[in-house]
Amino acid sequence: MNVSAPTPVSRVRTADILVVDDDATITAGSARVLVRDGYTVTQVHSGEEALRRAQQQPPDLILLDVMLPDIDGLEVCRRLKADPRTSNAFVVLCSALRTASDAVVQGIDAGADGYLSRPVENRELLARVQAYLRHKITIDALRDSERHWREQFERERQASYDAEIRALGESASGIVPISAQLLGVGPLSEVAPVVFAELQTIYESLLRNALEQRIFRIENVVTIGLRDLAERLFRLRAGARDVTELHYRALSASASGEPPGRARALMETGRLTLIELLGRVLNAYRSRHLDSTRHPDAVLLPTGKNQHE
Repeated sequence: MNVSAPTPVSRVRTADILVVDDDATITAGSARVLVRDGYTVTQVHSGEEALRRAQQQPPDLILLDVMLPDIDGLEVCRRLKADPRTSNAFVVLCSALRTASDAVVQGIDAGADGYLSRPVENRELLARVQAYLRHKITIDALRDSERHWREQFERERQASYDAEIRALGESASGIVPISAQLLGVGPLSEVAPVVFAELQTIYESLLRNALEQRIFRIENVVTIGLRDLAERLFRLRAGARDVTELHYRALSASASGEPPGRARALMETGRLTLIELLGRVLNAYRSRHLDSTRHPDAVLLPTGKNQHE
């Protein structure tokens, strides 16, 4: 047998309500009216009891008296709204004394969702409770929808992040650099693995420093570090493939084990860092090329020193 989803009205009528008042007569009277209309009602008589009960089993609606013997109702409301376990509860402050506009403002500032003046007739109490619960259902639906789309967005961002990391790896492993073709050497990571590992450690540190600079807007030695790294890569005859592989490995190692948010931030910052590093390596080749055209008899040795025959 198929059972349809509860309608808003049925969901309202099956709500769990917590009534908080130091006067047992008031809580008993309110509970009797609400239970007769189909609600589940719990009665407590102090702020501490209200907080403990709400944390153990968060209710849908809390009718909270302002004047309590231990903790002021406004403070109870603040604590409820500050606690992730109870922050979604719909809190209605109730009072027979503090009904002035400034008291209502204080309640709103404390995070209250409504204000109910006592005494209140039974029909009005039921009508207001139904209205409050309908409002809560709407808020919950919006919150669930927002959470659904946020989670979907995060999944798509993470998938995009993973795809970009894989693409960098495939690019690094599938392209032979021009320098390797011309000089007859293999990838830097294979020809000089110890040196490559040292450069990777340096670049990982630069990536982390670049992220800190972006987040905290602090000055550090990222630019100087990239300049020195580019010079070393040039002297080792590194090509674009070598730089890309270095970036891929350093980024993978830096992002491993990090929270998704920080891993994405590393990736985004890393893009700019990679562009700057590639540009500096290219500039190093350009400047040496210009030097060689000015001095045709100069030979550029693998150590990076120009010697004349």
